[in-house]
Amino acid sequence: GVAAAIPGPGMAALVARSVSGGALPGFSLLSGLILGDLVYLSFAVFGLSLIAHYFDALFVLVRACAAVYLGYLAWQFWWAKPQ
Repeated sequence: GVAAAIPGPGMAALVARSVSGGALPGFSLLSGLILGDLVYLSFAVFGLSLIAHYFDALFVLVRACAAVYLGYLAWQFWWAKPQ
């Protein structure tokens, strides 16, 4: 779905492996990519939950910074010159 539409080194490696080696090597690489993403996501969520649990004020600051950053991205998107 969406992950296949986002180009990157993982998708490039997956296409190259699938074309050169077939479905089984492509599937094994895909499994590794998914496992790596899940491990990364788990550590990120676990780290944010630790911040939320032990550092309440810091978590509020992180949320505020995230909101400001999202607002900045929206501003940049809204006022971008058409290409």
